[in-house]
Amino acid sequence: MLILRIYPNQYGYCHLSSGDLLRAEVASGSERGQELQEIMKRGELVPLETVLAMIRDKMLANTDAKGFLIDGYPREVDQGKQFESSVSNFIFSFMFFFKLI
Repeated sequence: MLILRIYPNQYGYCHLSSGDLLRAEVASGSERGQELQEIMKRGELVPLETVLAMIRDKMLANTDAKGFLIDGYPREVDQGKQFESSVSNFIFSFMFFFKLI
């Protein structure tokens, strides 16, 4: 797994970081990026639906990837369940969750 984290593209996997996706959206200056910036400035968590939509959109844009290494998401079991029901069912058939202690 460490090899995939360091060199995901070399093995055909697409590395997606929820934090990187959020920062890129803010940096884009888009309307959604401005909304995200305000949420983060207040120290609030970005709504789960927004994070899921951003991950799903990026996964759908990378159809040639063998798989996806999603970094920083999910952080809770309920988030994983929501991901399974709203994203993974139409993109791939299995996934692994790792908790590093």
